Amino acid sequence: MMSYRAFVEKEFCENIRSYKMYILIVIFVFLGLLNPITAKMTPVILNTLVEQGVSITIPEPVAIDSWMQFYKNVPNMGIIVFVIVFSGIMSSEYGKGTLINIIAKGLPRRDVVLAKYTVVSLLWTVCYWTCYGVTYIYTGYFWRNSFVHHVVYAAFCLWVFGLFIFSTLILGAVLYRSNYGSMLFTGVFFLCMYLFSMLPKLGKLSPVFLSSCNMRIIQENLDCSDTVLTLGITVLLSVIMVVIAIIVLNKKKL
Repeated sequence: MMSYRAFVEKEFCENIRSYKMYILIVIFVFLGLLNPITAKMTPVILNTLVEQGVSITIPEPVAIDSWMQFYKNVPNMGIIVFVIVFSGIMSSEYGKGTLINIIAKGLPRRDVVLAKYTVVSLLWTVCYWTCYGVTYIYTGYFWRNSFVHHVVYAAFCLWVFGLFIFSTLILGAVLYRSNYGSMLFTGVFFLCMYLFSMLPKLGKLSPVFLSSCNMRIIQENLDCSDTVLTLGITVLLSVIMVVIAIIVLNKKKL
């Protein structure tokens, strides 16, 4: 336990010294601001683009438009930024040869995987819920969040999906020694899950469903209980990915 905690502290220090943590927080705060502002300004921008003499009816933006931007920007930009930033989470250790030294000193290999996944998950949690908080505050300022239903639960589903993606990234980083290998593995695995989610009867069991059901939950077109099984499967798959990463690293020649 002491070695695990020490490695977690080492990872946090590295992310602070490399400014990764600050950069990610700034990006997610920016996304949090961008969501309601985009929803508010879209009608104004469209009106300026319309030619003179042409009349179009643009409905007034509401709170749900801001959350629609949230569920577009976070998966399409936020998660992708995280994957790119942490794609080299293991390749840097392989390249510098630091793993050989610390493992030779008695650090269990499982602690390496668990510590790295812990740090990425904690940073994701801080950044994600900061973005959510900023969006919530400014959406409430422009409109009223009381008209939006189950907003916290919908956000929770996407947060769990992010944890699953990063467990896949960790496995890819253990399997391959290059940044591109871990990104490619994560992308291919996501594509497989996406194709699985398109199956008529089994699609709701795919983790990808948690990243696409959010607006339906907010609009009360989908009951929260319909996602409970998917949440359980996603958490289980995340655990399996981390366990496989530990097994692979235990057998891997450094």
